[in-house]
Amino acid sequence: MATINILLLLLDLIVSINCWQNGDVRLLDGSHNDVDGVLQIYLNDVWVTVCHDGINSGAVSAACRQLGYCTLDSYKMDDNFVPESDHFISNVSCAEVLHYRDQELHLMRCSRDEVHNKSCGVARINCKSDCLIRDTRYNGQVYIDHMDTQPQSTGILNIYLEDKYLPICFSDLTKEGLNAACRQLGYTNVNVSTKHLAPRQTTGWNISTTVLCKESSYNCLTDCFNHSNSYPQVHCQHYSFACTFDENKAASETSGAEAFCIINQKMSGSSSNNTVLVVLLVFVALLIISVLVLVLVLIVTCIVLRRRGYRQIGGQPPNEDQA
Repeated sequence: MATINILLLLLDLIVSINCWQNGDVRLLDGSHNDVDGVLQIYLNDVWVTVCHDGINSGAVSAACRQLGYCTLDSYKMDDNFVPESDHFISNVSCAEVLHYRDQELHLMRCSRDEVHNKSCGVARINCKSDCLIRDTRYNGQVYIDHMDTQPQSTGILNIYLEDKYLPICFSDLTKEGLNAACRQLGYTNVNVSTKHLAPRQTTGWNISTTVLCKESSYNCLTDCFNHSNSYPQVHCQHYSFACTFDENKAASETSGAEAFCIINQKMSGSSSNNTVLVVLLVFVALLIISVLVLVLVLIVTCIVLRRRGYRQIGGQPPNEDQA
């Protein structure tokens, strides 16, 4: 019976993990797998080729970050590549910012034209292969371990705590917790039909996401559990799941940026307020001292000038009895 259950579990995984999710991207006809090639995006169950016309570096960076790289290396137009699909999109554009940590995480969050069937010079992009997002660690960062066999949106959820990545135990992950993790990665929500127990057990983080993430919507998984200086590690089983992008939710379900998701910021929220108050009080104290010093200098200057005036006219300054 146990063998049959394991086989059924593996069958479920095979069916679910090979499915592309709405908004997934891929690179075709490149020299390296998922590093360079012609950019395509999966929209409404079809692969759509991205035109070079109107694309900018912000959009290319978003595609590279979706694939797990920090940012782009370069991009250009390719007139020779002929895609199998006759679906195209043009004018894909995202905000262009200097630091990669502030760049968009998902190509679907960029503006674009409607899908059309007019052929174009396609966008061939090259991602910065020597910089992976998961290696630019911050406390509370999440990434999906897709084990190089699944789409970038599918796999086992890992979180960086106490200087290392570990999976999160399946018993700690609610639907809303998974939604928050997906939004932290740039997606809008989890595809609940893809949630399965992964066929392996390893050491994982035992954290509770059931305390806060129940009905409300959060943009960071780190909003879903209580923060502490230590998190227990246990031998447990993990979920394999897929994040997806729902355009109807894009306006309200924004992605979680590092500045909002980093645990150090959350743990020091009240202390940060205290720090600001202390700095303000110190500034006021220094200002008062400066004013007092200035007044004292003015008084001394007046006395000195007064004495010099008496000497210049041959007189003596009045003593206290004369005064």
